[in-house]
Amino acid sequence: MKRIWLILLFICPGFTAHAQEASGVLQLFACKLAPGKTGENVWSVLEMVRANVDRSAPDYDPAFGVFVWTPFRQATGYDYIWGIANANLEGMAAGATNYVESGNAALMGPRFAALGECEASVAFVDQLTQGELGSGEDRVPDAAVETFSCTMRDGTDMDDVVAASRFWQQQMGKIESADLAKYRGSLVRPFRGGTGEADFGWIGSYPDWMSFARGTDAYYGSKEGQAADARFAQISRCRSALWNGYWVVEPRQLF
Repeated sequence: MKRIWLILLFICPGFTAHAQEASGVLQLFACKLAPGKTGENVWSVLEMVRANVDRSAPDYDPAFGVFVWTPFRQATGYDYIWGIANANLEGMAAGATNYVESGNAALMGPRFAALGECEASVAFVDQLTQGELGSGEDRVPDAAVETFSCTMRDGTDMDDVVAASRFWQQQMGKIESADLAKYRGSLVRPFRGGTGEADFGWIGSYPDWMSFARGTDAYYGSKEGQAADARFAQISRCRSALWNGYWVVEPRQLF
C-alpha cells in the first residue's frame, strides 16, 4: 500500500505492533477555509508561527517540525492540512506548555480561528522506510505526499494491519527502483481526536512529483507491489488523496 493516509485521525526505525512506542507523534489539523480566506492568508499565519518559534529553548525538541499540505488531488473536502511533529508525547507536551506560557497561544489562536474551521487529531507514526524529503522553510514544495484514510474489514484488527505493513516492508526491499528508494512511508495509528471515520492511516512521500510518477510506476508494475496492495485490500478499504507538502519549521532531525 504505497500510499499516504490522509491523516485526520491518528499518528522506527523499528516497527511496533502497538502504541507503546512509535517513531513520532503528529498533531494534525484538517481545515476548511472561511469565506473570503485564501491560501495566502494561511501562509501568512504559518510564517508568523515560524517567526515566533524559540529554537534556543533548552527543551527544544530536535524532531519538532511544522508543515502544511495543500491539495494536488483529493477526495477529502479539506482546503489544507497543517501539522506539528514531535519525537514523543513528552516533546508534544513541552511544546504545548511553551506555546501557552510564551504568549504565542494568545497571539496565534485568534489568527488560526479566523482562517476557518479545522478538525484536530493526535496520532502515532510508525515509520517504515527512511526515504527522502526536500528541505527549506519557504513556499517551494518539499514533498509530494499521498495519504490514505482506512477502515478495517469485518474480522480484522490492528495485528492484521501490522502484519500487512511488515509484508509491505519486505516487498519494498525487493523492488529495484532508484525513485522508489526515495519513498518515505509511515503507518499512522489513532490516539486522540479526529473524525472517527477511519481505523488507521498511511502517509507516504517523495521529494518531488517526478520521483512520485516513476516510483509509482515501478511499484504498481512489480509483482511485489501488487502483492503488497492485495494484502492491504484483504483487510481494509482506504480513501486516498495527493498533496503538495511544505516545511514551515523544518526539524533538526526527522523521526
